[in-house]
Amino acid sequence: MIALFNSAKDAAAPVIDHLPAIGISLLVVVVLVCTAVAEVIKRHQRWKNYREKRGWKPASWFKAEPKIYFDIENELLSNKGLVDSAADINAFLTPKEDGGSTWKPAWLSPHSRPVRAMVKAHRGAARGKRYLVHQHVAEAAKYFVVRELPETHRVVELEPSKIPEGETPKQKLKRERKEERKLRENHFRIDIVLDGRDPAEVRRLEGKIVSQLGLKSLQEFETEDNFTLSYAAHKSIPGDPLMKLKAGIEFFRENAAKVAHLIPLAVRENGKLWALAMHHLLIIGMTGSGKGSPLNGLIRQLAPFVERGTAVFYGIDPKASELRPYEESRLFEELVYENAGAVDVIAEVHKVMKHRAKHKRVDVENADLGRSLDATRENPMVVLFIDEFLSLLIALQAMGKPGKAATTLLVEVLAQGRSLGVYVVAATQEADKDLLGRMRGNFANIILLKQPSEYFNDFFLGEGARAAGFDSTAIPLSTKANGYAYAGIGFVKEETGKPVKVRFAYSSDEDIAELIKTYPKVGRSTPAQAIAPTYAIGDDDADTGGFDYEPLVLHESNNEGGGFGRF
Repeated sequence: MIALFNSAKDAAAPVIDHLPAIGISLLVVVVLVCTAVAEVIKRHQRWKNYREKRGWKPASWFKAEPKIYFDIENELLSNKGLVDSAADINAFLTPKEDGGSTWKPAWLSPHSRPVRAMVKAHRGAARGKRYLVHQHVAEAAKYFVVRELPETHRVVELEPSKIPEGETPKQKLKRERKEERKLRENHFRIDIVLDGRDPAEVRRLEGKIVSQLGLKSLQEFETEDNFTLSYAAHKSIPGDPLMKLKAGIEFFRENAAKVAHLIPLAVRENGKLWALAMHHLLIIGMTGSGKGSPLNGLIRQLAPFVERGTAVFYGIDPKASELRPYEESRLFEELVYENAGAVDVIAEVHKVMKHRAKHKRVDVENADLGRSLDATRENPMVVLFIDEFLSLLIALQAMGKPGKAATTLLVEVLAQGRSLGVYVVAATQEADKDLLGRMRGNFANIILLKQPSEYFNDFFLGEGARAAGFDSTAIPLSTKANGYAYAGIGFVKEETGKPVKVRFAYSSDEDIAELIKTYPKVGRSTPAQAIAPTYAIGDDDADTGGFDYEPLVLHESNNEGGGFGRF
C-alpha cells in the first residue's frame, strides 16, 4: 500500500511542480475562449444589424454593420436616460425567485459596456428584484441606429491631414484609410425610431445625445421615413465636401456645352457634373458669394452659339461692373448701364418676342404646335442678362411712367418668353418679395448662393428646405483671408423640385479677358486688348477670385446627370 502511495506521489510530483504554470495556462485558455465567444456574439449582432440588401453573391452573406457605428451605438446605450426612454425599466424587473440566479455575465451580451453601465445605474431600483438587464439593453438597442451620413449631408474634415513629402503609394493608401476612418468616427447619422412616441418627447433627448457622445453639433434633418427622427451628428467641426471641388477654366474646356438648352456650369458634392436646363434664371447671392461664377459661366458656354448666330445677348448692368468688360467684345448686341438705356433694351427684347409670337407658324400635320422654338439663325435664342436686378427694379419704379411701362414689358417677357426662345438671366445680392412680385413665379430656375435670410431660403428652395439640410444661410462666408474657400457654393433644384448642393466653376479676370480677346469687338483689325472687370466704388461683390484652383477630375465628363427640365 505504501509502495502504491509512493508510486502515485512520484507520478504526481511533476504535475504538482508545474501546477502554477498549468493554472496560468488554463486561465489563459479560459480568457481566450471567453474573448472569442464575446467577439462571435458581437459579430453576430453586427451581422443582424446590417441594413443593406443581401444579394445572391456569397460575399454579401457575411457583410456586417461597420464596427465604428456599432461602437457608437453601444456608447449611446450606456446612457441611462436614453435607454429608459426607449424601454421602461419596470418591464424588466421581476420578483427574485428563491434559489434562482440573478447574475449573468455582461460579456455574454453583444452590448457588454451598456449592460455594465445599466447594472450600475439601476442598482437602487433593482434591489430585491431580478433585473433582466440583457433584455433591457437589447430592447433599447432597437430604437437607436447609427450609420453613414446621406449624400446630401456628406462632409469633410475641416483640417485634413498633411501629405508628407515623398509619400509612397502604400503610405498614401494607409493615410487615406486612416482619414476615412476618422471621418466616419467624427461624422455620422443617428436614427431614433419613434414607435408611437411623441416626436417632441424624443427631441428632448438631444441634449443627452450631445453630452454622451461629446458632439460639436447635432442637427435634425428630414427624410421620407415618417416613423423616424434623423440627425446629422458631428464630433468635430464639419467641412463642406465642395471645398475640395474647386473648378476653374479647365471645367469649361472639358465640359463645353453641346446644345444651347443644356449648359454645364457646376459640380455636385459627389464630383459629378451639373448642367443648367435653359429657362428664366434668378441668381441670388450676397457679397463674396460668387454670383459672378454662374453669370460668367453662362456667357462663356453660350459664346460659340452667339458666334454661329444661334444666340443673341442683351445686357443691363446698373453698376457697370460684372458685364462691363464684355463691351470690348462682339458677344452682346446691346449692353447698357443707364436707366434710360435699360428701358430701351427691355423694349427691344419685348419687341423681338412679340414679333416671334405674331409670326409663329403651327404645323398640325407634323404635330409642331409652336409651343417652343429651336434656336436657329432665323430665330436665335435671345438671352437678356441683368446684373443687380433689384437695383434695376428700384430705379424703374423711381422713373415713373416710363419705368412702370418697362417693368410691365419685363413681366410679359418672363411670362411669355420661354416658349419663344427669349430668356432672362438676372442676378441680385438680395431678394425682395414685394419688388419681385409676379415675376417670382416665372423664374423656373433658381440659384441660391450664400445669403442671410432663413425666410428666403425656404421661399426659393421650398418649404422645409432649411430643416432638411438645404440651408444657404449656413454656407460660410468667403473672404480673401480664407482664400474664398466657399465662393460659388450654393443650391439649385432638380427637375423633381428637390434642392441639390453644387459648386459653380470660376472664371478669373484673366479667363474673362481671354474670352473677350477670342471674340473682339467688330471692326478691330487685331484682337482686342481686353480689360479686366472694373468694379464700382464700394462694390465688394467683385468676385475676383483668390482661389488656388486644383485640376478637377469629374466622374463624368459628358452633359448628362443633372439639370433636365426645371432644375
